[in-house]
Amino acid sequence: MTENVPIILFGKSKNSPGSSAWSSAYCDETPVSNVVYSGWDGQLGTVKGSGPSFTYNKIQDSTGLRIEFSGTIRAAFQCVRCGSLFFFHINGIRCRNPQSINFFEYHTTSRNRMEHGSVSGICWGVPAGITTINIYAKNTSGDGEAYLGWNAYSYFKFEEIEANPGQSQCESLTVFNIMDFASLDNIRVKDENIYMSGSYLKRSSNTALAVYWTGNLHEIGANCARWYFKFNGAECADPGTIDGAVYMANDLRSDTYRTFEFSGVCKGISAGVVNISLHCGVCPWNITTSGNPSTGWYTASRIRVEETRLGLDTSALLDHTGKTATRIPIFNRQYWWWPAQDIIMNVGTLYTVTYNKKSSISGLKVLWSGNAQELGAPYGCSRWYFTFNDNECSNPGKIESIKFNVYYEALNEVVYFNNPFTVQGTCQGISAGDVTVTLKVGLCGLNYVEQETLTSWGTKTSLMIEETFHG
Repeated sequence: MTENVPIILFGKSKNSPGSSAWSSAYCDETPVSNVVYSGWDGQLGTVKGSGPSFTYNKIQDSTGLRIEFSGTIRAAFQCVRCGSLFFFHINGIRCRNPQSINFFEYHTTSRNRMEHGSVSGICWGVPAGITTINIYAKNTSGDGEAYLGWNAYSYFKFEEIEANPGQSQCESLTVFNIMDFASLDNIRVKDENIYMSGSYLKRSSNTALAVYWTGNLHEIGANCARWYFKFNGAECADPGTIDGAVYMANDLRSDTYRTFEFSGVCKGISAGVVNISLHCGVCPWNITTSGNPSTGWYTASRIRVEETRLGLDTSALLDHTGKTATRIPIFNRQYWWWPAQDIIMNVGTLYTVTYNKKSSISGLKVLWSGNAQELGAPYGCSRWYFTFNDNECSNPGKIESIKFNVYYEALNEVVYFNNPFTVQGTCQGISAGDVTVTLKVGLCGLNYVEQETLTSWGTKTSLMIEETFHG
């Protein structure tokens, strides 16, 4: 990118005197590069087969390839004691370094459950060049149909991740020092014990830590289990806990294993070695005790960690010549955190924030993470979705997540399945300036029964918004 390309920050272009748009601050790594985002409005119904395929031009041999999917997933339709696996192939094979990138669900009762799911992971050792990425579905038991992409806009995202983080404090970067911990252990851990942990070298004291969980969580019967992060043996206090919970009741056999994601940001952690651990224990707000929860069944568990500077508006760096600039893929990250609020609502506004967007040519990425469930009638369908200045995204598409659940062996019961939930995606074409960002809940469409939903039950809720450049 040449120097005459305008990047607007604080109302000034790169060529304006006193502009803060560009910085030459030193950093000895390129943490994220070559970001490609592909919205997908398709659907895939299959017992065993290939879903959408993508071609990605990987630039460097040394980087990791991070893959992310967010959209509706149904596992093992109308099948008892059945499971479905969704997995990525990279150039015709599954990732082996460190583990395959999978989404998995197994359940013990007959159901038609269309619900948002997300999965992500980094694969190391993928060579530079044209890379073919496919998502596949197959049954692990039984013959119930698996489904991908129903009644909501989905997306796939690909990006290169620095393999060897540097040592500098990277004062001009919003995100750096990315590490990915992976484990293939299925453990029935509870009683506040550790499921997995790793040591992370935090390089700066003026950064926060962002952590992201991807893995299979399970609790049996009418019991509640909570999974949460600790940093050096203590839960986050600034701004608050980072956790997710699973509670299911009133199905004939309330027994579901499913891949979930939840995430958050913790401030106030000093530079140096930080022990980051994921624990499982009881839900202190719930009268039930944990039953027999398990973590990591059948698929790999992942914890991604990154140092982050909230509010940093630097969008590009000059090289040593002072003439060539490189865009920073992520900047101007903001984070909001709320304690549990137990919001029961059919249709309406859940959260509203104001975000000051610096550039008119950047995309706006949103990530809401919290617990959610539908409370109502069979054949009801609820949708959680974002608006920007009162309009849903149209470029490339809506940012939404749905829940549609029919439990055939408990049609006369209100089945409770409260679980970690995300609404996430990137919207292009939003002008610079103050943007009103709102998370709402409502019907999936006119053909569905209106029902109550419960959002932010027991656990924290968080919202991360950032500007991003793709390509």
